[in-house]
Amino acid sequence: SIARHWAKLPPEEINAIRRVIKRVAKLPQGMTKKNRARLRAVDDERLEALVRLPGRIHDEIVSEARSARAKQRSPERMGRQSAARKLSAARAVARRLQTAVAMEILMMTPMRLKNLKDIQIGVQLLTDRHGVKTLVLAEEEVKNGMPLEIVLPESSARLIAFYVSSHRPALATPGSIWLFPGRGGGAPKTAQGLRDQIKLCIAARCGLRFNPHLFRHLAAKIILDAHPGAYGLVQRVLGHKSIKTVMDLYTGPET
Repeated sequence: SIARHWAKLPPEEINAIRRVIKRVAKLPQGMTKKNRARLRAVDDERLEALVRLPGRIHDEIVSEARSARAKQRSPERMGRQSAARKLSAARAVARRLQTAVAMEILMMTPMRLKNLKDIQIGVQLLTDRHGVKTLVLAEEEVKNGMPLEIVLPESSARLIAFYVSSHRPALATPGSIWLFPGRGGGAPKTAQGLRDQIKLCIAARCGLRFNPHLFRHLAAKIILDAHPGAYGLVQRVLGHKSIKTVMDLYTGPET
């Protein structure tokens, strides 16, 4: 992989490396034992909690805002509250909703973390005049060169619209088009930063050790549990180039 994608060696050298690999190494196939164990922990109850988590976070934030307005302090005391403290509180709430949006997208279209963190509004995330949101990944943006175009469900579109209009401004600099702005607001979050947000939230709220890439394995598990042998469907959902990749990864658990 390093020779092909990073060093970009010519085909004859890639083939020489392949011949060496066949003689000296057995390439791993399928999911790791750790990932299989983590997927086994996702029983029906925890799966439902995970699927509902983005919506629950949204509802909690809306409820907290209503409660804060109802208990609003006097204008004099509000005026004495430092602007820095207000901004810090707003950013904390925005990051919670940011995590919810990231998880919602991963559940609706389990993309790779790099593609998730690099989503730009108006580039990869498109909205038509009816409010329908579509995620579009060009072939040069995807690891295996397979372009993706996914129309998001209405509920997902509403969650994203609420985040973008009401809370994302607390995290982004003016003019930024990153859906998930990082520290400073002018660039996207780092992969590690977004990964940690998602992992910590799921651990605290669902009791699961779950990283963003496991959403891809979970999607395959759900499909194959319902339709054993439906490798072609898994291939389309996950955007794999070869059905052999899907079979190498997932043959076994669904039997």
